[in-house]
Amino acid sequence: MADPAPLFNAAKRHLLLTAERLFAQRGCEGVSLREIAQAAGSRNNNAVQYHFGSREGLMAAIHVCRVGDMEAMREAMLARAGAEGLLGDSLTLLQILCLPHLALKDEDGSHPYAGFLVHYVMRHWRAPDADAAVGAGGVAPAQRRVVELIAATLGDLSPAFIRSRSMLALMLFLNALLRHDHVDRQLGVPALLEDALRSAHAALRQSDAGRAPLLFADMLAL
Repeated sequence: MADPAPLFNAAKRHLLLTAERLFAQRGCEGVSLREIAQAAGSRNNNAVQYHFGSREGLMAAIHVCRVGDMEAMREAMLARAGAEGLLGDSLTLLQILCLPHLALKDEDGSHPYAGFLVHYVMRHWRAPDADAAVGAGGVAPAQRRVVELIAATLGDLSPAFIRSRSMLALMLFLNALLRHDHVDRQLGVPALLEDALRSAHAALRQSDAGRAPLLFADMLAL
């Protein structure tokens, strides 16, 4: 079977990756669409609007592009986990959710999509459609399956708590990755990221059983 056609042609992908890098460095609102077009070497200052319509359309396209880039790796990881009988193991599933981000690096070894995604998720956290932040299920069925399998391991939690914990676990991992990129490059990557994964897993799997009461619980009421 032939490989599927790419979602974005070379010109669009170049614009997307340029925007991803600038958004990661300066935030999703910290760079103009004109600057993105100029940084991409386009002679059309309105190239972003021409191809993607708006800033929101551009950000959504970056997300769709990158989850598509990770799809083959997630499919292979799901197949291996299935062969090992581990599709119900939350730590294995969290690895499938998080570790493909390591492959999305630029020339100096840093991870601009991780930086962009942290900004992007914060912008869309309250979106009524969860797909705005974590979905793209139409182009990334493997990612969708991982999210569903993780939800199945969390028992009787409400969908809102499942989404919150899953996203917070991913953000913990991505922030550890970004800290490595910008601050902790002297630390061993495998040890640092394994610690982040296990910390994220502990947050994902926390139970009400045996929880000590919070001394300052009254301060949680915003």
